[in-house]
Amino acid sequence: MGQVHTTYPDFHIVVDEAYYQENLAIVVWTVTGTNTGEGAFPPTGKSVDVQGTTMLRFADGKIVEEVVFYDTTTTAEQLGLATVPTLRGGRIIRQSPI
Repeated sequence: MGQVHTTYPDFHIVVDEAYYQENLAIVVWTVTGTNTGEGAFPPTGKSVDVQGTTMLRFADGKIVEEVVFYDTTTTAEQLGLATVPTLRGGRIIRQSPI
């Protein structure tokens, strides 16, 4: 989390939904932030708005497993680091970086 806060100093997370069952929790969240800090790549100055899901398993009152799901392609596209091909008229058209 330290690296995330370095890369996105205005990092903000909102819990949209949460489900609990015995030793399992599923949390749906939305993260927003602006890529203005150093990280795995130079800062882009662009903002992200990403939804994801975290699954937590518990044993003896402690987290023993955490699995995080989110769309890395959409995140990279929002940062201008990748483009997603679109389908038009039955053929794939590559989009230019933003």
